[in-house]
Amino acid sequence: MTRTRTAAAAASVAALALAAQALGMLDAGRVEAGQSLSQSRLIGYQVTFQITQNPRSAGTTDQLTIIFANRSVDGLRAPRPFFGDDIVQEFSFSGMDFVNNQLRFTRRVSDKSFLDARLIRVVNHGSNSWDGDLISLIVDGQEILRNVKMAPRLGVPGSKGFQNFNPRGWGARSYWEAELPKFRAYGK
Repeated sequence: MTRTRTAAAAASVAALALAAQALGMLDAGRVEAGQSLSQSRLIGYQVTFQITQNPRSAGTTDQLTIIFANRSVDGLRAPRPFFGDDIVQEFSFSGMDFVNNQLRFTRRVSDKSFLDARLIRVVNHGSNSWDGDLISLIVDGQEILRNVKMAPRLGVPGSKGFQNFNPRGWGARSYWEAELPKFRAYGK
């Protein structure tokens, strides 16, 4: 009986020590192997995009990407490397995720430095054109972009939608790119 009580007491002390250690990890703000997903969500910044597409278009099944960059891609040749060091942050989503021509998605990032990028760009790497309309961005509750029209399109004049943003289709690409500080002032 004494051995059972001693073993139970030792197990209780060990459990308390592990709990204290786990609380210490939370206080330090570290995410380590074995921590739960809910604990890791406390780290970083929440980035939420809300995007609309033209209701008169068919939509796309292609991957679409929002790029924060410091250099424009308006040249006749695709940049090399294609995704070079000028890109500060990328957020990708699927054209299949739109419901009633709207999409809202959230990501966590470790820092907000992408908001200091010179440009914001929205592209479709595929050839199934996408008719993006408005974009909004909220970072940790701060509204950065509010219903910004993704126009005018750059690339091929008269294009039906965003498409061909890849080295093979470079001559036929259509995308949106704008100076981010122009919109960033709204959220300050």
